[in-house]
Amino acid sequence: MRAFLAGVAAGFPVMLGYLPIALAFGISATGVGMSLLESVLFSALIFAGASQFALLSLLAAGTPPGVASTAALALNLRHILYGPLVAQRLGRAGLSSTAIIAFGLTDEVFATALARLERVPGEARTLWLLGLEAGAYLTWVGGTLMGAAGGEALLSLSPDLAPVLSFALPALFLALLLPLLQGGAVLAAAAGGGVALIMHLHGQTAAGILGAGAAGVLISLLRRWRSGV
Repeated sequence: MRAFLAGVAAGFPVMLGYLPIALAFGISATGVGMSLLESVLFSALIFAGASQFALLSLLAAGTPPGVASTAALALNLRHILYGPLVAQRLGRAGLSSTAIIAFGLTDEVFATALARLERVPGEARTLWLLGLEAGAYLTWVGGTLMGAAGGEALLSLSPDLAPVLSFALPALFLALLLPLLQGGAVLAAAAGGGVALIMHLHGQTAAGILGAGAAGVLISLLRRWRSGV
């Protein structure tokens, strides 16, 4: 329990960042005609951050559910790159724990785990990560509930909140990753960012995310090869 609670505490910045975005999603979901229950279930069952907004927009525009779901899955293919990196630091975990961890592995959870998991004693890492994910998940679902229930009233009182809500998630991810950019990681990040930007400008944002990940890995491998590591 101590390791689990430590993970929850470590995820406090993630929770602070998730709350406004979840509020915005709840507002958006009810705005396109979803009920309160449907909006909350959307977040509780999918839990995919920005991809939820994309999926919601596609469904609201009349896109067939199969096509919309495929597009949302494509946006989340970057998570294939996250799993092995976390697994290296996690060690052995049971099947049920692994399934839960895979479900809760968002961008911001990954960034936090990458920065802090190695400081956690080996036997406590699984519970620590589960605590981190539990705090993020409950905040996301709770924020969606609050946004769906009363978000419109909040925005009517303070219209300036809307642009702040939309920018909170990328700002949080950037803040979590910046401390990790040291040494060779700077070059790898620059290469990945360049690839992502170029492909985004050509209308291939989802593919650009995967390309950026591959470019960063390739640069890191080349540096290690040249240094003989």
